[in-house]
Amino acid sequence: MKKFIILLASLFIIVMAGCSNGKEEPIEVTFQISEKIKVNEEITMEALVIQGEEKLADVDHVQFEIKKSGQKEPVMVNGIYKGNGLYRGNYTFKEEGTYTVISHVMVRSQMIMPDKEVTVEKAGNTVEEQK
Repeated sequence: MKKFIILLASLFIIVMAGCSNGKEEPIEVTFQISEKIKVNEEITMEALVIQGEEKLADVDHVQFEIKKSGQKEPVMVNGIYKGNGLYRGNYTFKEEGTYTVISHVMVRSQMIMPDKEVTVEKAGNTVEEQK
């Protein structure tokens, strides 16, 4: 009886291993943020999460990390699912400078972290400022 159970368990493992083709498509994240950012202007950050042709809705979490050069602690902004694999977060930069923005995407036990460097500049003179 013991041999039969071991044989049955071995057969099950072999069959399950045969069902897996081992060729799962990689998960990709396309990260977008404006390149021209003005102080006190709200911007939208976007992360599109896809695997092959499938736009993923089952992402564990999406966060956007914003860190100014020389700053110790980053600001974290949660990404909100908007449909079709798209996650968005909004942020208003309060100071000019160079920032690194990293998209943290945790999906199916994988952490994917594309990043971009952005420059935040003072807003141009308005008609009110010129008076």
